[in-house]
Amino acid sequence: MSSTVPTLAELVRDNKILFHAYANMEDGTVSNIMNKFTIKFPPKNEPEYRVVVNNCLDMLKDVSSMGGNIDLSGPRTVIGDLVHLDPVCGDGLTMRFNLSSPDGIVLGEDAKTSGRIDLGNGVNARYQVTKK
Repeated sequence: MSSTVPTLAELVRDNKILFHAYANMEDGTVSNIMNKFTIKFPPKNEPEYRVVVNNCLDMLKDVSSMGGNIDLSGPRTVIGDLVHLDPVCGDGLTMRFNLSSPDGIVLGEDAKTSGRIDLGNGVNARYQVTKK
């Protein structure tokens, strides 16, 4: 891995997981068990995928047996095979805006007050604007 940490978008695009194993010390410092590194996962439909997942599960058990913590970043589908994740909320991501207009300003007739924002990788956020 290069010296720069990949962005979450890069991890998802490349089907990689960023691992960082560490321990918290009593003085508030963090001691690295394994510096940040990435592992590329093959597509889920390939037999090698399960081999890579099992190797990573063994590594996670080793870190846990040492009393360490591990941070994972990457595609939710892969992380879900490594740890138990709560199911994705059925509503997805939603932003709600409440507009109050003390000066009597009103939204125009064509103003869009709701919609979806494409976040990529099949994820959408919804927004809704309501008047107070």
